[in-house]
Amino acid sequence: FQPLNTYGNKFGQSRELSGYFAGSCVYFVSADGALVFVGYCFKKGTKAFEDNFQFPHEQSTRASNRALDYSVVFSETGYMGEEQWKLIAHDFARVWAKHHRDEHALLLMDNLRTHASIETLIFLLQRGIHVLYLPPNSTSFMQPLDDILLAAFRKGLNYRTLYAMIEALNEGINFSAQDFVDIIKQVEADSFTKSNIKKSWGNVGLWPFRPDLILKHFRSVGTSGTDLAEPSLQHRLPNNRGVRMEDVQAAAALLQKTLVKPAQAKKKRSGASVKYKCLLTSETVVEAAAKLREEKVQKEKLKLQEGIDREALRMLKMNEQHEKREERTRT
Repeated sequence: FQPLNTYGNKFGQSRELSGYFAGSCVYFVSADGALVFVGYCFKKGTKAFEDNFQFPHEQSTRASNRALDYSVVFSETGYMGEEQWKLIAHDFARVWAKHHRDEHALLLMDNLRTHASIETLIFLLQRGIHVLYLPPNSTSFMQPLDDILLAAFRKGLNYRTLYAMIEALNEGINFSAQDFVDIIKQVEADSFTKSNIKKSWGNVGLWPFRPDLILKHFRSVGTSGTDLAEPSLQHRLPNNRGVRMEDVQAAAALLQKTLVKPAQAKKKRSGASVKYKCLLTSETVVEAAAKLREEKVQKEKLKLQEGIDREALRMLKMNEQHEKREERTRT
């Protein structure tokens, strides 16, 4: 979550509005158009995010035909680490078992190190949830979430947060963490519709499965951009004639003070490429980890045996030297 980041340059105030970080999230969407599960991670101790706020847990007919399940975790930075992913994965497994008993799930995601926790992968496998990792650096064009869904979500979050803060300032009321959470859920309802989810799966070529489209994306990555143009703020804000630059600056200051922290700089990534003859799965990762453990044990045994052999050889040499001394003494 980086509220107001989109509109910083619109007002020439990128330093005031851009780069502030409130938390992170992971969405589980199915190819049939359902928003199955959401995991949220907020910064530990950040301005009442751990206090008494509630996520709306209402029936949503726009994204799926049942109540949305979610998990809320906290970390020191607001970014999702291995421990946070473990908690979210456990909650997802519980939700999957609740709604899809005795059914298996194929979970597609990027090969981030956080997602490759052996303990978590074994836990998921034991519950019929199999992980398939996308090829390295291909998330931008193979991950359905990165096609339409997150772009619509970020734009909606930026717009609604900015407008809500301006209204709060004009009316002299506080903008709380609960207000921000309410905005998140409103934007989710607008962004993660059934049609948007299905269209995203189709656009990346995963469902319906189109290998020709996927390979085309691999060949064209880095040569032709597909970023959506940012909509003008003047076309997104209702009653925008009353929006002044000082309103936006005040909203940014309020956001920085009450909700968020500066974001960490992102590292530049290399281009996408298919480096493996087959895609990694949770089974192959677990098998590889077991093989590595076995190799480590064998190396330790070999090292121990080599130590024993060296000691035996040393003792043998000492005995030979002792026998030679005794022989010389007798002579």
